[in-house]
Order: sequence, then structure tokens, then C-alpha cells
Amino acid sequence: MIPEPYLSALLGTSFTFAMTALGAAFVFLFKNKPSSLWTKLSLGFAAGIMIAASVWSLLIPAIDKAQELGIKDIFIWRLGSNEMEYNFNK
Repeated sequence: MIPEPYLSALLGTSFTFAMTALGAAFVFLFKNKPSSLWTKLSLGFAAGIMIAASVWSLLIPAIDKAQELGIKDIFIWRLGSNEMEYNFNK
């Protein structure tokens, strides 16, 4: 028998894989290339979701932790912008 934490991880990973595959399978429903407007709207929506996820799941907890450690908020924001600037200029 699989120990419970491993079974939970396996089920969670399988569910995530299945939902990603289901979402990607929608491409097979389109016979023609999607319009430029549809592509722009889809990419904009996906970008908005990713920005929201990064702010609420990464940046805000980092700022809270920095405040607990006595680090100024502006340092955390600047550190993040330096990292993004480095990645864009590669």
C-alpha cells in the first residue's frame, strides 16, 4: 500500500496533469487558425492570471516575511525588479 502523503501527491499531480491536458485539447476543436483578436485576448488573460499568481502567492508573502525580519519593503520590490530586468536583457 502507498503511504498516504505519497498517494495525495500522486492524486494531486494526476489531477493537475489531466486538467492541463483537457485545457490543451481544446486546440483540436478549432478547424481554422484563431483570429488575431482571440489570440490577443487569450494571451492577455493568461498574462493577467500569472501576474496575479505571482503577486498574491509570491510577492506579498515575501514582503510580509521581510517585515518580520525588519527589512524595508522597497528593498524587496527593487530586488524583484532587478531580477526581471536581468531576465529581459539576457
